[in-house]
Amino acid sequence: MRCDCQDEQPASPTGSIDTAGEHLARFLNYLHTDKGVTDVDFVAHSMGGLYSRAAIRVLATTNSPVHVRSLTTIGTPWQGSYLSDYANGIVPLTDCLGDTFCENAMKGFKDEVLRLMAGSGREVNQAFLMGKNGWNQFQSGVLDKVPVVLIGGKKFTTPGPANPAVWPNDGLVALQSALAKDVGDPVLPHRRCYTFDDTHSIYVSNQAGLDWNTALTWDPHVLDVLHQAIEDAPKALERANREGCPAS
Repeated sequence: MRCDCQDEQPASPTGSIDTAGEHLARFLNYLHTDKGVTDVDFVAHSMGGLYSRAAIRVLATTNSPVHVRSLTTIGTPWQGSYLSDYANGIVPLTDCLGDTFCENAMKGFKDEVLRLMAGSGREVNQAFLMGKNGWNQFQSGVLDKVPVVLIGGKKFTTPGPANPAVWPNDGLVALQSALAKDVGDPVLPHRRCYTFDDTHSIYVSNQAGLDWNTALTWDPHVLDVLHQAIEDAPKALERANREGCPAS
């Protein structure tokens, strides 16, 4: 079974990452009990990748009979979104380097985070996810037997030196975050990475006046990678590690 865990805008959820993961794990256990589902492949877009990881942890620590074969994340902010970084005072607006699309996205996200006051919008940033006591560290060991495919977009770039936590990006998530560049092997032991000249979603493509095929969620080449990731899942751990991934 493939579990599609998607979210168009990282600011929209009002609950925490871990709460979303608990709910997802409960649903998967229901599918096992009621439908006989035993194996799942997670295909997760955006914040869905973090929710999926939280759910995998719950399944593992509660000895659930549901077996996770693989995890594929699309535009997931493994290291946070620069929009949330700005909203939480971690990066300045000047890191947009005068790019109007970037600045408007940052300002709009901050307004939404302030309106919600709680939830994933306040968690999907470097301060919460990264570092010695960050959320990622507490996921160590969870993915030990789960092959992971990471897909990132780099439709938006800027010439010259720039903060890699912002550029290049897909309109919401920087490429290095989507590819988990600074997430260590204890958290993510087996990974393959793919980069596309795409936006985060059809929502972002619409905002930028681009065709839907420029979106990670609509690009047929991305869909081919998704299908292949599921097909390869049973033997993926036997393949070379970090194929296509940036050096940490």
